[in-house]
Amino acid sequence: MAMFDVLFGELSSSQLLAAMPKEISTMVDHLVTTVSTKFALSLFSVYPTMLLDYLSKLQHHVCRTDDSADAKQLPLLEGIRSPIANRELLCAVVTGISTFTEEQQDQLFTHAVPLLMAFSMAVDCDPASVFSITMGDSWAHSEQQLSAIEYERLVCSLALCATKLATPMLFRHWETSALRVIVQAPQGSLGARMVVDAWGLLAIKALSPSAVTSTVAGIIDVMTFSPERISECGRFQLKQLFEQVFKVCDEDKITQCVARTCERVVEQHNMANFELLCKVIPWHQFAPESAIYSIGRSFLDSAISQLDSCDSIRERAAIFAGLSVLIPTYQLDNKAIANDEIWRHALTSFEKSLQNTSVDVAEWQHGIESILQLAINMSEGGFSRSMELLHVCGQNMSHAMLLKDQAAFLVAQLAGSFASTDLVPHAMEPTKNALRQIFGTLLQNTMPWIVRHQACVQFIRFATESVNQSITESLVPEH
Repeated sequence: MAMFDVLFGELSSSQLLAAMPKEISTMVDHLVTTVSTKFALSLFSVYPTMLLDYLSKLQHHVCRTDDSADAKQLPLLEGIRSPIANRELLCAVVTGISTFTEEQQDQLFTHAVPLLMAFSMAVDCDPASVFSITMGDSWAHSEQQLSAIEYERLVCSLALCATKLATPMLFRHWETSALRVIVQAPQGSLGARMVVDAWGLLAIKALSPSAVTSTVAGIIDVMTFSPERISECGRFQLKQLFEQVFKVCDEDKITQCVARTCERVVEQHNMANFELLCKVIPWHQFAPESAIYSIGRSFLDSAISQLDSCDSIRERAAIFAGLSVLIPTYQLDNKAIANDEIWRHALTSFEKSLQNTSVDVAEWQHGIESILQLAINMSEGGFSRSMELLHVCGQNMSHAMLLKDQAAFLVAQLAGSFASTDLVPHAMEPTKNALRQIFGTLLQNTMPWIVRHQACVQFIRFATESVNQSITESLVPEH
């Protein structure tokens, strides 16, 4: 196995290849890949326990994949030290899946950590290497082109794997494991994004519209069964997938599926599923005259009407989170949105959340973040209300809930949304005071770097807007 470290990890490294003339580097790369891949497939098909043992090693790490720092600590194949070599070996297995028997394929895709998940985790061990192209004088391609080629190669390998499986049941295992990778993806997972793009490519190039529609309907049924198990990152990845595959679906059948699901959610007053569907269905892709666009608008109105009857902060937080996604799509619609009704409940819930003394603060935190996101996204029809929310934030910047990473990040964005508002008049003094409190807190060295960076970006927006250049310095209190 140490040989693969040299072949995949050193001889095919971008730094080495970039130092060679292009013709030679191309031949070396092709020779190394071809010979190493054939040898690896011969080895693993004869000794599949090497792969299965590796999957078992990964199993106890899966529950901690939400921590991106753990990715670098994931075990590699026995005898391998280079993350690049580890990834390339798994890519060889994925590409050459037809080399394995039907029984071996079944073992690889029904394992507790299936092959696609192992591949995704291997990519996340060293994602930068996918794009780390060092330029040489004789290279004809740009760095961006070479990076794209490497990414596309890995995506195509995943898509081709599905077409080479021995039976339809194994293909269903491929889809199931791909869905697991997407739903359980850690924040910023490049491997999960590759699986999304591979599935989209497969749907567009290799599957019939009826097959794609059936798969999408199955995914919607599964995810609405237990929405709490899908993380924010998983929801983002699902939306990326749906944006690709909805274009291929049978329009009438997918419309019926979405309509049936939304109707069930409204009847059951299931606000968790309301939030989920708002975030994963690509409502913005449909024209105003389409049936799905109309379904989304009805979905929005039904959620607003339920605000009065929602007693728990969990339900309201879910409604606000869903509305923050839907409103930007429908705010220019001919039919007006009940902004005043939304904001009356939003401001009340926000202030109640800040006064909460409950031990379990997760629901209240979600409520605060959902309302902040709602204020940021409601660029029309809610300006005076979002300013009122800004004032509340300014008065409470010492509150622990507003100092959580995500909430603080959103508060900075909310502050930046006022950059083009003329703050010079004396009547705007309360808003300037709120901004001083916000920037004064978020720019402190004790805040996480991502929050300070966002606060800096938003402050620069004030400095570059001509209406506020004269007062920009006064928005940051002296330390």
